[in-house]
Amino acid sequence: MTDDVIYSVTGNPFVDTGQAVIAHLAGRESFTQMTHGDVKGVFGSGDGLAEWNSRLKSFTMVFGNNGPLYQPRGKKFEDLRKKKYISILSGLLDQIENTNPDSGMCECCGEFPACDLNAAYEQVDEGKHNDHIIGRDSFPLIGTLGSDAQALPSSSRMFNICPRCLFAVNYIPIGTRLLNGRLMVFEGAHQPFVQDLIASIVDENRRLLSVGGDKVEMIGRKRPSGETVKWLCNRFSEMQRELPKNAELDVWLFSNSGTGPGCEIMQIPDAAVRFIWDAGQYGLNSEIDSLAMADKFIKNPDNLLLSSIRNKTDYPGLYPRKKYDGASVKMFAFYQTRLLGVPHKTLVASQKLAEALLPDREKEQKAWIKSDIFKDSKNRNIMKGKIVEMVEDGRLSLDEYLYIFPVESLCPLRVSFKGFNMTQYFLRHTGDEIPDYEHKESIEGEFMKMKPEILKAAHLYFNDYVENRGLKRFKKEVLEEFKGGKKHVYWIKNVMCDLSERHEGFGPADWDSFWHDLCHDEYGNFVGYELLFQMRLALADQYRKKTQENITINPETNQTG
Repeated sequence: MTDDVIYSVTGNPFVDTGQAVIAHLAGRESFTQMTHGDVKGVFGSGDGLAEWNSRLKSFTMVFGNNGPLYQPRGKKFEDLRKKKYISILSGLLDQIENTNPDSGMCECCGEFPACDLNAAYEQVDEGKHNDHIIGRDSFPLIGTLGSDAQALPSSSRMFNICPRCLFAVNYIPIGTRLLNGRLMVFEGAHQPFVQDLIASIVDENRRLLSVGGDKVEMIGRKRPSGETVKWLCNRFSEMQRELPKNAELDVWLFSNSGTGPGCEIMQIPDAAVRFIWDAGQYGLNSEIDSLAMADKFIKNPDNLLLSSIRNKTDYPGLYPRKKYDGASVKMFAFYQTRLLGVPHKTLVASQKLAEALLPDREKEQKAWIKSDIFKDSKNRNIMKGKIVEMVEDGRLSLDEYLYIFPVESLCPLRVSFKGFNMTQYFLRHTGDEIPDYEHKESIEGEFMKMKPEILKAAHLYFNDYVENRGLKRFKKEVLEEFKGGKKHVYWIKNVMCDLSERHEGFGPADWDSFWHDLCHDEYGNFVGYELLFQMRLALADQYRKKTQENITINPETNQTG
């Protein structure tokens, strides 16, 4: 290999991470622009790399604690071990230029002949002609022969790896950080984008090395996974490039030390990466920083910030908890609209409802801003009563109710309980302005519209009732009885029977789709309370419209009888 030969993508995340580190140190945007001359220039005498790896605690997580550079029995022969380590790497570097085509193909990159490890150790062995094998102390998680019972995987022969791959992985320790107690290496479709992430880790580790001290701690140690979101957001804000079309990242989380080596692949989908990127572009770095701290209150790992973003689920840390008021309204709105697709109208309607619910007296307000306020069914019923009141006087529309409580199921009719969480959040943020970050992929649709059959039934029932008994009696005998809890769910059956006698569309053929399907679960159990409530809302809305119509026709007398 000559000095002007370009290095290529191997597809192995450990090798490509090492190559990305070297490329950054060489001032290249990507290792696909890096030459062998760049590699030799970065390595130089090898003293710098040996010094870094002897101090970085990440080194033993990459190569274990029984290799040529590190031994657990103190520092007595540290200088000698550094010289041996440099000699081995120099031997590998020499073999990159002088490959043996008869040695078999590399099983990591599939591009170059395998190395002669004994030749790389030749000067270290001082003529003893020891037989060296490639194991976990040479390449992360590689299986070995002999007594290494924890090797992954166990093998019947030595793994064939070329000198380029063996050399490159020695740069992993300075280009990695911890997530959930394991080291990270990255894969992505756009190599310069991935290298930008690795470069920031390299720069931070070099800064820590420059501070001094015998050992340098791993970045991210004992920190919640939300710190990774914070780091990504800050790094994205600094990048001088556009986000690639496919920004998906595969993060390999691994440890190669001790008796429990292992690896898992964590995917950060394109949508999740774009959300974090956009947060940085909107200047929400400090909000992300604050949000990341909420992870310490969350016990379920599936509910942590990074997991919630990856899975596009609601993050518990957004919401108030005890004295914590939750995320800022800017961050809350951004998360809901940009990641979860919640319409901006939902946030506005939820805040409107919260403002109406919050009592005027400060003492009563304290009870209502508790984070568990809606665990009590009594308070949920108070909220429902307030919703009816607001629909009746025109402060809240039927659509706004379903923006807050979108339909979750039609058979039976059931709404999402997230509306309680949303309202509970805004009980502490009633006066804050809600920015509109709405994404084009919001979830508006039929789930935020009242079922046409309910609206039709309410309209016909209301007109028949008012025509025969008058508006005042409707108010007293229907709306007031609803308020007093005197209208039970089987009242709807009577309404259906009454409508079927007078109007098309409510006969026996329509019975199942309106009554049975909306009111019974798959086991035949009656669950028609949401249908009853939506009928109540629709009738309250009919009453509001009729009252407003009467005021418009005769504003002085306001005849409602």
